[in-house]
Amino acid sequence: MNTRPHVAVGRSLFAAIMTLVLGVVLAVAALPVTTWADEGGQSSTAKPTTTTTRGGLAGGLPFMGNDYVWFGRNLRLGDCKVGNDVIAAGQIVSLDKCQAKGSVRAAAETIDIYDSTAGQNITVAARVITVKNATCNALAAAAQSIDVSGSYKELTANAATVYIDATVDGDVVVGAGEVTIGKNARIKGTLHVTSPSEPVLEQGAQVGKVDFAREKEELAQEETAPQSEEAAPKQEEAEPKQEETAPAQDEGVVEGLGGVLAGIGGVLTVIATIIGVVGTFVVAVLAEWLFSRHTAEAARLVRERTVPTIVSGVVGSIAAPVAVILMLILVVTIPVAIAVILAQLAMLAVAEGFMGASLSKIAFPKLGRYKCAMAGGAIVGVASAIPFLGVLVGIVAFVYLLGYVLQSIFLGLRKSHEDVTPTD
Repeated sequence: MNTRPHVAVGRSLFAAIMTLVLGVVLAVAALPVTTWADEGGQSSTAKPTTTTTRGGLAGGLPFMGNDYVWFGRNLRLGDCKVGNDVIAAGQIVSLDKCQAKGSVRAAAETIDIYDSTAGQNITVAARVITVKNATCNALAAAAQSIDVSGSYKELTANAATVYIDATVDGDVVVGAGEVTIGKNARIKGTLHVTSPSEPVLEQGAQVGKVDFAREKEELAQEETAPQSEEAAPKQEEAEPKQEETAPAQDEGVVEGLGGVLAGIGGVLTVIATIIGVVGTFVVAVLAEWLFSRHTAEAARLVRERTVPTIVSGVVGSIAAPVAVILMLILVVTIPVAIAVILAQLAMLAVAEGFMGASLSKIAFPKLGRYKCAMAGGAIVGVASAIPFLGVLVGIVAFVYLLGYVLQSIFLGLRKSHEDVTPTD
């Protein structure tokens, strides 16, 4: 009897899942002190002078085609040329004298872009955004504070404070608490502003047309102002009204506190999203490094046994919760139920990274195994960060990993049975 395939698959898969979970925990815990370096061992703060650049974790993130893709803590990229897009996420993202033939897309706590050019668009989200002397087709920015200069065809900004000192051939759309147009601004189209107060145009600013819309809350406050003036002569009635306005002031304080908490929640959401993307990337790399045989075998099964693998994953996902409930009813099987629950949680933690490392072998057959895993992990990580789509990606990844596990066990049992079947 040869039971080796069955035992090997079961034990190695369990070890793989637990090791990958540990790897994700250690990687995420190390993020605040992680050093990101170029392939040549230089710090990411170095400014490459070559026409192409590489940067990333432990040896460098690859180019995905002609795109420069980077996820980490601090990126300072200078004096570089990128064949297509720059895609970056981290705590600090800084571009200085960079040229991208495509677009620049970045999310971070602080984003600084100086003297850089994008052939298409610049799309950025952060707490503080500074874009100086940049040139692109359209700039879209969302932050708490935005400071922009340069030359654009269109510009969109949403923040608490916005300062625009740029040349814009088309329209500018701004939603902010305070809006200031600098003295060097040249806006040929219409300046659309939604704000509690009118935009401030410094002396020398040139704007084709201003379309100002005051926020509805401010309008409501202005409408109530004449009523308070009419009631002013009546001193006897004024005192009770002052007492009545006290709760309104308390409500204003609560609303202000709610706004601050909402801002903090937004920053935490961005940080959590970045950690999720980086975690998926790290899991994909670890899966390829430690368990390349499993990622390759999963890719082979999904090619050669597509329907059985998918059906196994779907049926297993439906049957597992039912089985856990039944085992929890019986006291004897409670430890087994707990083990199954922990195994499912572990699979949920690593499913997206495993799927990225595995399916990338099909999508990018010409890339090396590590570059392939990095590309797949980055793609799946970014997709999982998109609202609604992220939930679907998580479900598909879990079904994919569970289908591979069940198919591996099934094939191992069948081979063991064939090994012990007597032949004529």
